[in-house]
Amino acid sequence: MATNQNELTKPAIAADLKTLDPAVLEAAMLVTDPYDFVFAENTIRNNLQAALLADAPVNSSAGSFPLSELSYGPSFRLLIDDLESAEFRRIVECKFDLDLSSFPTTISVRGTLSRTADGHIHTDLKEKLITVLLYLNPGWRNSAGSLRVLRSKNIHDYKLEIPAAFGNMLIFRRSERSWHGHLPYQGNRLSVQLNWMRPVRGTRWHWRRRFKFLKRFLPVQDRPSHAPRVLLCSAVAFHATGRPGNNVDKAVAISSDRISLFHAFPTCPSESTARVRLA
Repeated sequence: MATNQNELTKPAIAADLKTLDPAVLEAAMLVTDPYDFVFAENTIRNNLQAALLADAPVNSSAGSFPLSELSYGPSFRLLIDDLESAEFRRIVECKFDLDLSSFPTTISVRGTLSRTADGHIHTDLKEKLITVLLYLNPGWRNSAGSLRVLRSKNIHDYKLEIPAAFGNMLIFRRSERSWHGHLPYQGNRLSVQLNWMRPVRGTRWHWRRRFKFLKRFLPVQDRPSHAPRVLLCSAVAFHATGRPGNNVDKAVAISSDRISLFHAFPTCPSESTARVRLA
């Protein structure tokens, strides 16, 4: 019996996914205007909402946090396992006609938005190849805090506004025109972000990986709070590359009794120091 060639390009239903609904994900269509993205509602299987939210990390601080800095239960772990699974990767690969098997991933969780710090229009870092945003907020009704797929750097020029409601998922290919942002919002808004990353030399994520080993010198909870602190940007850049003044976003600040690791300016000036506020 002859096989339809189109059937060969479709991924098999990902039956191994425990939390995400593979049928919903596979039915979602790729949109190419104003850039490549996929949007799907109700991506989490029925009857899992209560358990997943009960096991989700609780964080009242604004910003995105890696899983290593958060506490969560087994139901939330199953969701993370699904996002990191080969089955989910193959669904995304099919949508965007990509092979993502050789690209590393990062996952972070955001629990609270800041009216002043979050929502600014951007395209994402060049290191990000694919971004997945999964929202986990039952009964979300606010336009503020709802992500907009933008045609330009104008927040009101949008193709789609995506409520941060439970189970809503946006997947997009990063490009120079993948503008997105949201209206200012202050308060709780739970989301998970997954990225497939390009290890591009000289970019912020590249240096973040290069300097990751320094974290062992000081636990995150012991970072000093008496900012600002002088950074040895040139010294760190020279140590890493053999050349002064390179793009780094991690630097070492030395105080009288400790070494701390934190975000610095995207570009450190050569032959000089820079002052920043500790993260």
